Parts: sequence; structure tokens; C-alpha cells
Amino acid sequence: SGREETLSSNEDEEARINLANLIANLKVLAAKVSGREETLSSNEDEEARINLANLIAKLKVLAAKVSGREETLSSNEDEEARIGRATWRARVKAIV
Repeated sequence: SGREETLSSNEDEEARINLANLIANLKVLAAKVSGREETLSSNEDEEARINLANLIAKLKVLAAKVSGREETLSSNEDEEARIGRATWRARVKAIV
């Protein structure tokens, strides 16, 4: 069984804003992929694929956490997860 962290109201609001921004960015990416926007260069296309793969992996981890299936982490793994989340947030903010 996984641990659950309770967010403060500020963190909760920040998470909602980040999610709204992420959804907006995903809509832009969907428009690009469906050909309704300019064509990406091969490097941009590969970067977008890598970013999408990383996003999907992170979403799977979050889904496991939400459903309570996350295994208990050691203190080192917990710290790595915190660093990973901070890195992910920074990447999302860079996209936004």
C-alpha cells in the first residue's frame, strides 16, 4: 500500500493550474500531430516523441499512486522520486 501526501490549498491550486496548462499544451501538440499546424523538423519531432513517452511514463506512475498501488519506497527511492517530480515540474513549466 502506498503513502498518500495531502496537498495544501496553495499546492492544490498550483497543481490544478499546472494540469490546466498541461492539457492546453497537449491540445496544441494534438493539433500539430493531426497536421493542423506547421510541420515539425525531424529533431523537433523526435524530441516531441521522447517528451510524450516520458509524459506517459510519469502519468502511469501517478495513476498507480492515485489508485493506491504504489509500493512503499525506501528513503533513497523516496528522495529520488521527489527529485524526479521536481525535475518533471520544471520541464512542464518550461513547456508552458
